[in-house]
Amino acid sequence: VTESPSPKKTSLSRSRTPAITMKTKPTAAGRLTRKRKQAAEQGDDHRTSASQMDPTEGATALDATVDICAQLMRRYAASSAPQHRHLMATAAAMKAILLEDSLPLSPLSYFAAAITALSEPHQNDAASSSAIATLLSIVLPIVLEGSISPEKAREAVGILVRVLEDEKRGSTSSAKCVVKCLGVLLGFCDLGDWDSVELPFETLLRRSLDKRPKVRKCAILYLENALQSFQSGNSNKKASKLILSLLESNV
Repeated sequence: VTESPSPKKTSLSRSRTPAITMKTKPTAAGRLTRKRKQAAEQGDDHRTSASQMDPTEGATALDATVDICAQLMRRYAASSAPQHRHLMATAAAMKAILLEDSLPLSPLSYFAAAITALSEPHQNDAASSSAIATLLSIVLPIVLEGSISPEKAREAVGILVRVLEDEKRGSTSSAKCVVKCLGVLLGFCDLGDWDSVELPFETLLRRSLDKRPKVRKCAILYLENALQSFQSGNSNKKASKLILSLLESNV
């Protein structure tokens, strides 16, 4: 996965930017954990309010041309809510790692760092996983169109599905964030290739029956988007069969 500094939604040159891969360092999650602790210790004195707002709800989308961490710090610097503290510490930790690795502070870079961290679940506790999933759900919608290849999108989907299936480690909020990420990533997959979209679509379909209203609502929204994207062809036919099968099994 690579990136160009151009704000246009185009594919990115591999020859002029450092490659961003999802499995570059076996200790990526460990590095993130250390950085999170450092960021949390440095930022504790600046959080004084008691807002409990979900960072993924009701907030204006971030600017893709401005550093994600800086925007989150400005938005939640005065909050003492645990989810905001974890989110800011995670963003600060990822920023530190990206700077150490001489990578651009772009949405694409944060996406790659987050997926790398989630791919090492044994290194993350529940709070860390939730914060990473939240950050990912904020970053993914502003990643430039075409910046994530279908192959990398499919790889990321596999990681997120494993995270989602580990119910004991996640809250309703984190589950909703992962579902949102799956919905967005489906758009980066090859929509004409059923093998590319089957896993995210099937996972969204299952989560459309989730007992938790917020998770269910999010899954249904992205299912609708997916069906509109398929329009016609093999993926549309396969998706229709899956939906029919689900309906028949739940009647």
